[in-house]
This record gives sequence, structure tokens and C-alpha cells, in this order.
Amino acid sequence: MIGIAGEGTTIAKAFMAMRPNDMFMRRRCAELPPDLDAYLICAGYLAGKSLAEISHEQAERTWNINFIEPARLCDRIIAAKDKVRICLIGSQSGIRGSHDMAYAGAKAALHLYVRTKRLRTPDQQIVCLAPHIIADSGMTGRRSDQDRVEASAAAHRAGRHITAAEVAEVAALALFEATIFLSNTVIDLGGDR
Repeated sequence: MIGIAGEGTTIAKAFMAMRPNDMFMRRRCAELPPDLDAYLICAGYLAGKSLAEISHEQAERTWNINFIEPARLCDRIIAAKDKVRICLIGSQSGIRGSHDMAYAGAKAALHLYVRTKRLRTPDQQIVCLAPHIIADSGMTGRRSDQDRVEASAAAHRAGRHITAAEVAEVAALALFEATIFLSNTVIDLGGDR
């Protein structure tokens, strides 16, 4: 059984479509049980505002959804399950910064958590993916600066932004194919360095 947080995201949908024979439990982070075999944690919230513009409520929501809730879930899982694989979705914003620095800070905290989380057994794994702009994500589609999004895609080395299916493919590789030594790391999916 695979636990999915953020089931409405394009990444989670692409991941589930890639694995039609798997059983999924789709819940919010706080509602997922800690005893499943693998987890894909795609929960995220982007206010899209600068620190001067963001409200206290939006900043708190940003911090909770992008860092506190996923980290608490991972703490519960790692304490309860001796053999488990966890993949979280971070962001290039957590590496490079962003207009929305509350979001960037929360994702940077998530990255730090993954890099430094002490695992209890050799059969536990935790990884984080840090994609750049995801072309077909809800966050990207809701942006008011689509001209900047298009210019960024055109300027990228690949001439486009990464897709949710490509991110889901890397998540599946990490969760089901990769050696257990791929752990406590953030996989940079910026693609332009």
C-alpha cells in the first residue's frame, strides 16, 4: 500500500496513473497512517506573494503545509515502520529562492529535514525531489505572470519546463528501483546547471 498526500496534484495523479496495479491510500498528511510500505508526499501551498505582501495567515499556512505537516508525518512513519520508503516533493525555490520567500523558506526547511533526518534502520529511506517550474501543475497554471513562466521555459536549457509525469517518474524510481543508499538527499530537478 502506498500513501499519497496531495492526491489532487498533477504529480500524484501522474504517479498513480503510472502504477495502475498498486493500491493507494490518499489522505492529508495528518490523516495518513504511519504503517504503509511507501509514501509520496506532494502536499504544497504557494501564496505567490512577497514577504511584504503575504498575510500572517498565508505565511502560517505556507509553513504548515510545506514543512511542518510533511515533517511530522515522516517523524511518525520513521518511528513506527522499520522498512519504508518515503519521497517528498520539495522545490527549486528551496535551493534558489523565489518571489514568495515564505514558500522558498518552507521548502528549504523541508530539504534540510530530509538531509539531516536520522533513520532508525537500514531499510528506511527518505528522499526529496526539487523540481523547477512544473509546466502542467496547478501552481503554475494559477500564476498571474504567465508571460514570465513562458519566458522562463523558453530560456531553459531544455526549452521547456519539467512535466508532472517526469517528476512522478523520478519519484517512482526513487521509491521502487533505487538502492537504499539513495537516501537523505535532495534530488535537484532544475536541469539547467
